[in-house]
Amino acid sequence: MVTIQDMENMFKDVVEQMNSKERFKKRVRKWIGTYYGKIIGWNFGEKSFHLIFMKDGTTKLGYGEYPASETIILTDPETWFNFLLKGFEYTKKAMAEGKIWIRGNFHELIALNNVCIPIMQKFAMKLKNQ
Repeated sequence: MVTIQDMENMFKDVVEQMNSKERFKKRVRKWIGTYYGKIIGWNFGEKSFHLIFMKDGTTKLGYGEYPASETIILTDPETWFNFLLKGFEYTKKAMAEGKIWIRGNFHELIALNNVCIPIMQKFAMKLKNQ
C-alpha cells in the first residue's frame, strides 16, 4: 500500500532531481515562458502538497493547499501511484470512477508530463519493486 509518506518522499525526490540537473531546469524555463512561475497542487485528503516551478528553472516543494494553483489534483496516494505506473489511460478510468479529480487548467497537467512526471514514474517503479 502506498502511503502519504511515500508521496512526500516522491515530491522531495522530484525537487532534488529537478534542481540538480540543467536539462530539467531548461524544461521548466521553457514551460514557464513569460510567467513568474506555475504551481501544481496535489490534495491527498489527509495532506496536500504543491510544486512551485520558478522562472529561473528551479522547483520548490510546498505543504498544504496553495490558494491559486494552476491545477490541483484531488486523489489518494494509491490512485496517483497507479497513474504513474499505468499512464493516462488509467487516469480516464479513475476519473470515470471518481477516484481522481482535476481542478483548474488541465493543459498544465499535460505540460507537467514533459517536465517532471518521468521522475515521478521512476520513483513509483522503485517503490513497486521494494
